[in-house]
Amino acid sequence: MPQIELDKALKVMQEQFGNTLFTALRAYKGDIGAVWEKIVGRKHNRALVDAGVLLVDHD
Repeated sequence: MPQIELDKALKVMQEQFGNTLFTALRAYKGDIGAVWEKIVGRKHNRALVDAGVLLVDHD
């Protein structure tokens, strides 16, 4: 299921970078947009697209 693939990828990100992102969020006084602009990519993850994550709804 595409939802599970995306959930697994996000869990890995949380485990690897969650504490760093939390600290960055505090450093930017809760401005998640500022943090997001510094970390978000500019193209899709091919494996997730191929798994169909953009074709289904996510909660």
